[in-house]
Amino acid sequence: NLHRAESLEVMQTRVEPLRAGIERARHLTEQLLNLARTQAGGSTEATVDVSALARELIAQYLPAAEAKGIDLGLDENAQFSLRASAETLRLILSNALSNALKYVPDGGQVTVRLLTEDETGVIEVIDNGPGIPKAERERVFDAFYRLPGTTGSGSGLGLSIAREAASRLGGTVSLYERHYGAGLVFRYRQRQRE
Repeated sequence: NLHRAESLEVMQTRVEPLRAGIERARHLTEQLLNLARTQAGGSTEATVDVSALARELIAQYLPAAEAKGIDLGLDENAQFSLRASAETLRLILSNALSNALKYVPDGGQVTVRLLTEDETGVIEVIDNGPGIPKAERERVFDAFYRLPGTTGSGSGLGLSIAREAASRLGGTVSLYERHYGAGLVFRYRQRQRE
């Protein structure tokens, strides 16, 4: 098809679907590798400064947020550390942030909130996007499952990987609706250890 293109403009038009397909394949491959790494375990545990990790991730995702006019911020109710693999914890939170930024409409809001409950560290990613119906909130953790009617790129692996990774760290992930307005709360909980 590219060889038979009559002009550079026609060629560029034909290349766009190819580029999009390559990007989807790259993302799927990356997700499958993350799942395999998570299932294999073996990551080194250390004391992870959750505040520092949250700031790093916000800085990493800020350009994507700004491109959509999304207010991306940090609500730090507590500073704490967790005994975990920094790479695995980063993977969990990256999946949550990536999903929030993907589904929140332009001009929306995404907040990373850090808090403690008893001796448990809690990290939440809160957005004002369309949310997930209550009946689907457990189902979206199934590998390759996507909500009916979902458009755009995605493999349906991100939340499955996040749950598997959380389990490896002795933590849990869950989804809740916001207490006020539309949106979703992704919550990671892990007991703090000395």
